[in-house]
Amino acid sequence: MALAALPSAAPAPEEPVGAVPTPRPAVPVEIEVSRGGPPASRTLVVEATAYSYEDGNGDGVTATGTIPRPGICAVDPKIIPLGSMLWVPGYGWARAEDTGGLIRGNRIDVFFPTRAQALEWGRRTVTVEVYRCE
Repeated sequence: MALAALPSAAPAPEEPVGAVPTPRPAVPVEIEVSRGGPPASRTLVVEATAYSYEDGNGDGVTATGTIPRPGICAVDPKIIPLGSMLWVPGYGWARAEDTGGLIRGNRIDVFFPTRAQALEWGRRTVTVEVYRCE
């Protein structure tokens, strides 16, 4: 199955030297609850790797039936439920929409459009915040 090209994201503006770092973006609206705040979160130390369109089983579809795109990650659903939102330092917000044969236990796999970007990410140990979406 051929995948349509994704529009390239605009590069993040560089902050001037000595500037206060930009704070993390607000919790995505889809995980806010009716009382106005985000649902309870937990932190989890995980090994984070990356994948691209060129990896996986080749059908171009995630475990939840969506097409991979930036902001998607693969998880072990026994540890992080599918549909959860994660804050991944160095990557940003990611929704758990995929699984992977080697993604077991405290491991996640974040999606990048190109293999070069995935290889640049490499393998990292990060502390993620997990927000359960209902």
